[in-house]
Amino acid sequence: MQDLDAAYAMINLPDSPESEDEDPNVRDYRRLVFFRRMPQRKTAAIIVIGDEILKGTTRDTNSHFLSNRLHRLGVNLKKICVIGDDIEEIAREIRTASATYDYVITSGGVGPTHDDKTYLGLAHAFNDQLHFSTEIRDAVNRFLPSYTAKKRAELLTSNKPVSIDESIDEMVRFATEKLSTIPMTSELLWGKQRADGTPSTFPVIRLANVIALPGVPRFCEKAFDELQDQLFPVSERHMLFQKTLYTDMDEFEFSTKLTDLASKYDEKHVQIGSYPEIKNK
Repeated sequence: MQDLDAAYAMINLPDSPESEDEDPNVRDYRRLVFFRRMPQRKTAAIIVIGDEILKGTTRDTNSHFLSNRLHRLGVNLKKICVIGDDIEEIAREIRTASATYDYVITSGGVGPTHDDKTYLGLAHAFNDQLHFSTEIRDAVNRFLPSYTAKKRAELLTSNKPVSIDESIDEMVRFATEKLSTIPMTSELLWGKQRADGTPSTFPVIRLANVIALPGVPRFCEKAFDELQDQLFPVSERHMLFQKTLYTDMDEFEFSTKLTDLASKYDEKHVQIGSYPEIKNK
């Protein structure tokens, strides 16, 4: 703490935003954030998969959620990338990231439609083959009754000239086959539901150090929450110390001193950043 106190004095900033002299109503400040970094932190990369993200038709919120959670767990996130539904590109990105970082988390491309290609790309990345998982099939069958009842009601009110039973049977068959076809050497991870600790309703696929999460934000967040303690045990987490300072000074006024300060304390595993907040009074 003495090192950080000296740092505050060096750039002539108030000791903290909670000091008695600070006006709590003033928010047009530049934030200076000091992180005490722990050495040997695990590293991670996030790969967001989906043409809809690249086209701008769907907003990516999963990488924001995951980056926030990884930081809180003490994991050093080094990379976020967004790629399309291309098998070779998926395989290439996964292969490179897997060899570079401790954890690789993918988001998207694991659903029941033709453009969900993450499992195939994952298999290609590790020279693996796809196979039909009866364990996933059983998981799918557990939630099918409610799904088929919903679809049957929709078809009854749609006035479409189709056989309801045949239409539903075809949807179920295709979805079950697609969801259950996974890399042969992958592992099924069953998390624990936060509410009561019971096993999660659907597993997540892990192959080597790659975890494949769903792309739908609600399912992505739920899967991560249920697997968090399994993937990142409390005993292996690194605690981070963070100190945030506020000032109404312009960045130009302290940029030189801040650069010198960052260089001085880098070897002490202190990370310093300046994050302007404009028109935020």
